[in-house]
Order: sequence, then C-alpha cells, then structure tokens
Amino acid sequence: MAPCPPGGEADGTDRVRARAVSLHVLGDTVGQDVSRLDSAKQFTVTLLDVRVEASSTRGVLVLRNTSGELEQPIRTDHGDSEAGRATIARARALIGHRVRVHRPGARTAVRQLADALARLPHAEG
Repeated sequence: MAPCPPGGEADGTDRVRARAVSLHVLGDTVGQDVSRLDSAKQFTVTLLDVRVEASSTRGVLVLRNTSGELEQPIRTDHGDSEAGRATIARARALIGHRVRVHRPGARTAVRQLADALARLPHAEG
C-alpha cells in the first residue's frame, strides 16, 4: 500500500482494516482445510478409471488399494462447475498411476481402536 495523502488517513485506515479482516478470514479457512486433511484417512491407491455420473455430473474415481482390493469409489464436485471439471480432467490424466488419497470424514482403524479403548472401564487397583 502506498502512503496516504494528507487528509486521507481515515480512508487508509479503513483499507488496512478491510485487508486485515480479509487475511484473518483467509487464514481461518486455510486452517480449517489443513485440519480436515490432517484428520482424513490417508492411503495410497491406483486410480483405475474415472466415470461421470449422468444424473449428477460428478466424477466417480475407481480405486484399487495396495492389497489389490477395490476401494469404495470417491466422488468429485459436480462436473458442471469449474472445480469439478478441473478435478475430473486431472484425475483422468492420472489413470493407471498410484495416488495418495485423503478421504475426509473417514476414521482410520487406529483411531477407531483408540476410541474403543478409551471407552473401556478403567481397572481400579
């Protein structure tokens, strides 16, 4: 930002405040996204195919895990949005490749075990 001209300090202060609020909101959003990725189930798969659902235009990613078993498919954003089209195009370019998947909201087996152990009654001694 350039220095304020004489008498323009109030406008300059308002611009600085607006940018500070914008940066705070952006930082909060990024923090939430990082938190979701950290808590997501992460695993390596081979991307076998990308299909587009006729009803929703979402991309459906067909995945095989390292044990050779098919994983539950992952769906992209709607293909009629810019983000959805870009994700589908990128996924198609990766067919046949190993990729790292972050499945938001999924709980890992280790986390499920830890939660189950935490619910067990503690032995009194």
